[in-house]
Amino acid sequence: MKQFFIIMPLLCYCFTFSQTCQDVINQSLQKISELQTASFYIIAKERFGNDFKLEKAFYKVQNNPLAIYYKQLFPPTHAEVLINEKYQKMALVNPNGFPYISLKLSPFGEKLREKQHHNIFQAGFTYIKSVLIYLKNKYNVSWTDVCQLFETVKIKNTECYKITLINKFYKITDYTLPKDISLQTLALQLFLCDYKILELNPEIKNIFSILPKGTKIKIPSDYAQKIVMFIDKSTLLPIKIEVYDEIGLFEEYMFEDITINPKFSPLDFDENNKDYGFK
Repeated sequence: MKQFFIIMPLLCYCFTFSQTCQDVINQSLQKISELQTASFYIIAKERFGNDFKLEKAFYKVQNNPLAIYYKQLFPPTHAEVLINEKYQKMALVNPNGFPYISLKLSPFGEKLREKQHHNIFQAGFTYIKSVLIYLKNKYNVSWTDVCQLFETVKIKNTECYKITLINKFYKITDYTLPKDISLQTLALQLFLCDYKILELNPEIKNIFSILPKGTKIKIPSDYAQKIVMFIDKSTLLPIKIEVYDEIGLFEEYMFEDITINPKFSPLDFDENNKDYGFK
């Protein structure tokens, strides 16, 4: 299954750019904060080893109370996942195949996180906002120190601001686990991608196994070495995000058909919705 999202960070002390870049980022983060509900498609391209995994999915997201509906469109499994007040610790999943019944699965378990850079709770725009602010505070920089605004570009006929952030402090570093912990939990605490940590430590089997305290591993200092965001000039929301590490492109997300603050009905996040396939 898939989520998005979202996306990720960068920083650098050494650049000075126009105030316009700072304005665009601040306005975009404010627009994200104002989102209460949204629906959108995500086309995800995520690196695993030497290959990229492609996926397209449809999402409905509500912030309060938290609710998420997901449907995978490519590969065309048409599997569905539902998160609501009833299904949070254990999501309701329609695999649209064997065993031909709906399942209750952990959003952090192997079935929903295997070869997925993100968990379903990171779908949408809020996660990238959190990571950007985390890194800004971590390095105590202003947006003018860390970003570069390029000329307006078009993404599928949508005029966008193109913003590039370069992290000159990004590096691969040695890390000793302070307690028994999985790579997934560690990554959540450090605002990193668990599959990037796994890539750096091929001797580790997966992101789910609990590793003992004192284990020495390699981790990236931050989520990315470079990030490129294409921000829709009309909505001020990012519609494309490219994340790079020391190797090259690590992940890419394209948002399509974004509906801002739609009025969802209770049925939008109800397993009994006749348009859904939960059984």
